Amino acid sequence: MKLNRGGLKLCAIYLVFAVTMIAISYFAHDPKTKFFFGSLAWLPAGATFGILQLFPLLYGHPWTNTPFFFFPVCLVIMYLIGWALSAVKSRSRSRQSRIVAQQLAKARENEMSLNSALPSEPKT
Repeated sequence: MKLNRGGLKLCAIYLVFAVTMIAISYFAHDPKTKFFFGSLAWLPAGATFGILQLFPLLYGHPWTNTPFFFFPVCLVIMYLIGWALSAVKSRSRSRQSRIVAQQLAKARENEMSLNSALPSEPKT
C-alpha cells in the first residue's frame, strides 16, 4: 500500500508541532501556560471533535481522554487533511497540463498551416 506524500508531510509537521508544544508545556513554570500549550498539542482532534460534537460521546469512556488516544487520532486527521490538499493540488495540476497540451496542439496546427501556405523552394 502506497501512502500519500502530502499526508505524510503534514503528519511530520504535526509531529514536530506536537513535540514542541509538549516540551514547552513541560518546561513552563506557570500552570496556565502548561495547560495552554499541552492543550494546543491536541488541537486537531479537539477541533474536529468539537465541530462534529463528539465530546459527550467521549466523556463516557475515560480511555479516550489520554494522549494514547489523541495522538493517533491527530495523526489520522492530519494525514486526511494532507491527502485532501494533495488531491486538490494534483487535480488542478492535471487540469493545467491539459490546457497546456491543448495550447501546444493549436500552436502546432498553426505552424503546419503556415508551413503549407509558404511556397516551397525548387529542388536542384
